[in-house]
Formats: sequence, C-alpha cells, structure tokens
Amino acid sequence: MHIFYKEVTIIPRIIAGKYKRINLLSPKGLDTRPTIDRTKEALFSVILPYIYDSVVLDLFAGTGQLGLEALSRGASFIFFNDHQKKCRDIINANIDKCHAQEFCKVISLDFQKAIKIIDRPINLVFLDPPYNCGLITSSIEKLHDNDIIMVGGLIVCEHSESEKLEKKIGAFKLIDQRKYGIAHISIYKKEE
Repeated sequence: MHIFYKEVTIIPRIIAGKYKRINLLSPKGLDTRPTIDRTKEALFSVILPYIYDSVVLDLFAGTGQLGLEALSRGASFIFFNDHQKKCRDIINANIDKCHAQEFCKVISLDFQKAIKIIDRPINLVFLDPPYNCGLITSSIEKLHDNDIIMVGGLIVCEHSESEKLEKKIGAFKLIDQRKYGIAHISIYKKEE
C-alpha cells in the first residue's frame, strides 16, 4: 500500500459511481489544477456513453482524478501517466484509497514515451496538460502516429481559452467544445 500524505491537501473527490464521495489527495501549491466538480460533472454527462467497459489513458494525470472518476463510472482499466514523481506518488495513493490497484497501471514517463508503451487498445483519453504549452496538439499527433486509439474512441482535452485547436488532427475530428469558467473542453473522435 502506498502511503504519501506529506505536502498534500484533500481537494478533489469522486462525484459519482462506485467510489462516490471518496476524497482524493492533491499536491499543495499550483503545480496541478484538479478539475472542479461542476466542470467534471458536466464533462462526464457528455462522455458517459463512452465510459462503460472502456480502457482509458489519463496522459497528464496529475492526481488521477479524471481516470478514477471514469473507473468509478464503469471503465474497465485505466492507464495513468505523469512524469512528476510527486504526482505519481499521489496517483498511487489515490488508487489505494479507492482499492482499485487491479484496474490501474501507473506510468511515470514523458508523454511521448508513455504513449509508446501502452499495451492495450484505448477507448478514451484524457489530456489535461499544463495550459498554453502546446502539448495538446503534439499529444494528439503522437496518439495518431502510435495508433493506440480504437476507431470511435474519444480524446477529451482541457485547455485555456487562448489555446486554439484545429478542427482535425490526424484521424481525430473535433466533435464538441464547451466552456466551464476558465476551463475549455474540446472533444475529438477517431474516424475510420
């Protein structure tokens, strides 16, 4: 069991499903931006039909809250990746809080290397990288190049208003965009 409670605060929580109301750990400071409950609830109401029995990649996982929310709502397996050691430790601790170790794999690599070692077809990807670093487009391009997303699979991107995204990136077509406070959500779907 991973125990890591130094320099953390409990902010995010699971809002629905089998892990509902479990408070998750989050690092102190502003290095990560846990998605607020209102935004998370709205987002998951849009993508709910894609979650059940899906294999999910939470590529810039931070606390792991989006992947754990998907697992709580019926996803079958989650790959978490964050290259920061403190985030990896918090993700492992949050997985332990949910008793979900058998349904999760935590990777701690640069996103490009992480994409290359995924060993299952992915149905759903969460991309919530640091804002305004150009990582969303480059991540989608890498996902396209490595062909790990199943046809019909979604990529859900959280980004700032100033980060403009193309309507099509590789095999992925932009199908929805929404604004929740300062967060913008863009959803891409893999075409045949």
